[in-house]
Amino acid sequence: MGVSQITAPGKMLEWQPRPDFLPLVTAGQKPVFLDDTNILWSFGRNDFDGRKFVFLPPETKPFVTITNQTTVRILRSDFGNNGVDIEVNATEKSLVVLAQSYYHDWKATVDGEPADILRANFAFQAVQVPKGMHSIYFFYRDDAFRLGWNITLAALVVCVAGLLFWRDRV
Repeated sequence: MGVSQITAPGKMLEWQPRPDFLPLVTAGQKPVFLDDTNILWSFGRNDFDGRKFVFLPPETKPFVTITNQTTVRILRSDFGNNGVDIEVNATEKSLVVLAQSYYHDWKATVDGEPADILRANFAFQAVQVPKGMHSIYFFYRDDAFRLGWNITLAALVVCVAGLLFWRDRV
């Protein structure tokens, strides 16, 4: 996967480069639908190649229309404080995989339109893109936090208004 350094054999505190690591953004893999146990087991196999295959949960199969490996060029990937901005050019409908933790508060857009994020490789994120040039944006938005913030702000306004009203009455 995206691990670029590993522990050196026989030297627990020494690191060595891992030559076959993947970048944080990959694309064009063939989807393979497996349950979590089989996904984890497959990662340990010598023939696993993250450049060729991406593991998706079986419940996503009705929503994924890609059946084979495709050709996709990743033109740009910018990681910022507020999200990840990616540009790709796909020769046909394809999957783009981001080695970033899958969590329900992550959102994505493809060309500015909302896109479903799929849980890929047990813990990462993936989106489908149509044929052609596309801009993908992943961003984190915690709606529960925003709701809590708004309720707190409203309660604060009510308390201050109540204090001002009470002060004028006394």
